[in-house]
Amino acid sequence: MPRLHAGVSFLTDEITVNRPNPFSFLEPVDAIGPHLRDLATALRGNARFLGLEEDEANGRASVRRLATFFRSREGSWEIKRLYISYQAIGQRSATGYRGYTFLYDPRRGGLQECPFPADPKLKSAGHVLSRLEAAGRADVLRYVPLRRLTLRGHWDPPDGPTIIVKVVESGATGRIARRLRAVERAAERASFGVAGLLIHDESGATVVQQCLPGQPLVAAITLQSLEATMRRLGALHGEVHELAVPDHVCGDADDPFPTVLDRLDWLGWVRPGRADFFRAVRATLEGRTPAGASDRRVFCHGDFRCTQILADDDRWAVIDFDEAGYADLCQDVGRFLAFLEYDLPLFQEAGGRESPDRRALLERAETAYLEGYASRARREPDPRALLWHRTCQEVLHLAQRVRRDLADEEEFGRGCTGLEALCHRLES
Repeated sequence: MPRLHAGVSFLTDEITVNRPNPFSFLEPVDAIGPHLRDLATALRGNARFLGLEEDEANGRASVRRLATFFRSREGSWEIKRLYISYQAIGQRSATGYRGYTFLYDPRRGGLQECPFPADPKLKSAGHVLSRLEAAGRADVLRYVPLRRLTLRGHWDPPDGPTIIVKVVESGATGRIARRLRAVERAAERASFGVAGLLIHDESGATVVQQCLPGQPLVAAITLQSLEATMRRLGALHGEVHELAVPDHVCGDADDPFPTVLDRLDWLGWVRPGRADFFRAVRATLEGRTPAGASDRRVFCHGDFRCTQILADDDRWAVIDFDEAGYADLCQDVGRFLAFLEYDLPLFQEAGGRESPDRRALLERAETAYLEGYASRARREPDPRALLWHRTCQEVLHLAQRVRRDLADEEEFGRGCTGLEALCHRLES
């Protein structure tokens, strides 16, 4: 079994179902199938993998998977890397956190095993974890292999305030720290809280922030409170867009559209039978790029979702401004609306995606959110621009589900049906 870390616990809400073969949705792709068969052969003969797979099946571990690709010089798609990361689950487990990641990189000799906290991209993770453990507490809030580790605990002294520590890729901490510091100053008189920046260490690729009180808002939203909560969320989002964060500090947020076009091409490669459909979606989006983006340019969170809100009684806080920047407000609002039905357990409990009850509930939530946004924001979203940005975000979400090995043929088909409906609305 993976190495245990005494005093470390793992808190997660990302539990995925067990599958017979990793990345089975990608197996039919001729260029991927041989690699997946090689990976399956290596894993089926690995006693550690088999034990972790059993842990997942019995509910003792969650699994996170990701497949990444790149274009060769000839223009074809090729596998860059696959990973399968098993992570222990449980609230403040007495036995501690367990994590183990299998990396498959065909260009680097195949399978590599990484017992937590070993990570090729997060080289300071072990040092940071040990320092928190020495102070008596280290909760693993989130671990995304090769990208980010978020911890909660105590720095020196052990009886000091609880802090949040993020370990990120080398070179990213300076940019993140500048944004967080600017947001903290701009939000001093806001109705919501933000986490203050305490330390950033570029050499150690770490960012340390205050630990804010409260619990994730998503857990508190009920059928009875849905519309009132959505109106308040909309007004809160409008207030975020009014923050006077210096432009020279944050600059422009990344434009997602090039990635959208890239993902559409990739999806057509993954399912050649639907390649014409994805080309048509691309043509619709390229032909209807909304005008007037500069008039709607505001400070944006970058990933404003229900999962980024902490509620401490009636006091709310917004977290994770790491990717904030200036952009079309419809980009930020469109992302919120596109991810809303996937973020709230309430919608999952209302039936399948095409369930009339679920659709009616979602429409109520969206209407309330937009009413709340309009009550606070200086500029309302342009309906056509909002629809375009939402369609882009749905493309990214579908591709993300496939890359994370969370989509089967039925879900993929529903995603395509949803995209088709959005494109019809854009074309009308």
